[in-house]
Amino acid sequence: MEYRALGRTGWDISTISFGAWGIGGDVWGDTDDAESMRSLHRAVDLGVNFIDTADVYGDGHSERLVGQLLRERSERIIVATKAGRRLPAQTPAGYSRANLTSFVERSLTNLGVETIDLLQLHCPPSEVYETSDVFGILDDLVAAGKLRFYGVSVELVDDALRAIEYDGVDIVGDAVEACDSTCETRTVTRDALDAWQAGLLYRQSDATDLVQVLQR
Repeated sequence: MEYRALGRTGWDISTISFGAWGIGGDVWGDTDDAESMRSLHRAVDLGVNFIDTADVYGDGHSERLVGQLLRERSERIIVATKAGRRLPAQTPAGYSRANLTSFVERSLTNLGVETIDLLQLHCPPSEVYETSDVFGILDDLVAAGKLRFYGVSVELVDDALRAIEYDGVDIVGDAVEACDSTCETRTVTRDALDAWQAGLLYRQSDATDLVQVLQR
């Protein structure tokens, strides 16, 4: 396994990581938890040290399986989760202090940890990037010891470029599905991240359950 430094986090992350959407079940149909746990353990055996999940993957089921893995392994495993998609409607007002704090506390419980390694806003509406208060709330959650780092998962390059204008945004999750390895859109994003020393998590469009780390 190869490893690369991820932005300003100080972490060396496996270049191929484990995307935990599928193990949550839900939109993917029935899943076998025992098989999911075998897959997680096998990934760690092969050197994977980064897992990407979200609070809506199986309504928290994915997070709980990842939490079980953390209890069963002694290795340092970095976990990224996401928040925001539990909102009934995607509006900037939904990204309030009360809601974000509630989402974080729920994920902490699901994962069985005291601090979330990395929290990403889960493809929020573009208007959120014009609302500095949202990122101030995330700064406060870092200061309170609830988060180590935070970032955003995006669908639009313009959103990524606006996000990294905030000092606390260390990671951008690139969810632009129509983008291949030579796509101009992705290149622009990575060049901008390079200038800001931020990290990029790239989701393979043909392998949703593999998250490839392409940090600058």
